Amino acid sequence: MGFRMGADDYVAKPFRPEEFRLRMRAVLNRTGSQRGAPAKAEPEGDEMIRCGALTVLPGAREVRCHGVPVGLTAAEYDALHLLIQVPGAVVSRQALCAVALGRELAPMERSLDNLISRLRKKLEEAGEGPDQIQSARGRGYYYCV
Repeated sequence: MGFRMGADDYVAKPFRPEEFRLRMRAVLNRTGSQRGAPAKAEPEGDEMIRCGALTVLPGAREVRCHGVPVGLTAAEYDALHLLIQVPGAVVSRQALCAVALGRELAPMERSLDNLISRLRKKLEEAGEGPDQIQSARGRGYYYCV
């Protein structure tokens, strides 16, 4: 099931710490994220999306606030990237759920609202106001400019 959901690898419990360490090393080698790996070059200016204090670097899947990287999960990044591409325009809850969570939004589901709440909190901690992502009641969310 983990592989069907997009996982690269998994470790079944119980596991030995040595096995976990070796699997982590293998994943880091595959992704090039090991310590001492060369830093990624800055993307071209036309690849950046700037909106207020936020800069989104789609090639690196990175978000910076006032030049400082903001640690986002993949789902949080996907939701923010979708919202910031059309600042001020309402993005439907269904579209956000499809892009960020990779599935249809079920009736009475709160996972999207929880994701947006965590995203707002992380943006506020990074120095961006928590009111940057607003809800359009019953329709979706939008990024304030």
